[in-house]
Amino acid sequence: MGLYDPIFLFWESISKMVEEKFIQELKQFIKNECDKDVSLQEASEIANGLVGWYDLLAKIYHRTKTNG
Repeated sequence: MGLYDPIFLFWESISKMVEEKFIQELKQFIKNECDKDVSLQEASEIANGLVGWYDLLAKIYHRTKTNG
């Protein structure tokens, strides 16, 4: 089955729907809180930056807990 396993395809489509919904909600949040319209592309870039930032914070936290 592999890459075209029905469960994989289902999960991939669900992930895209969740991501699109989150991006739309982030776009609306920016409009409401910052009074700025951003494109879906800009909202997606902002979301990816936030995920990267929190990923880095989690790595730093984990490193300090395991090494310190």
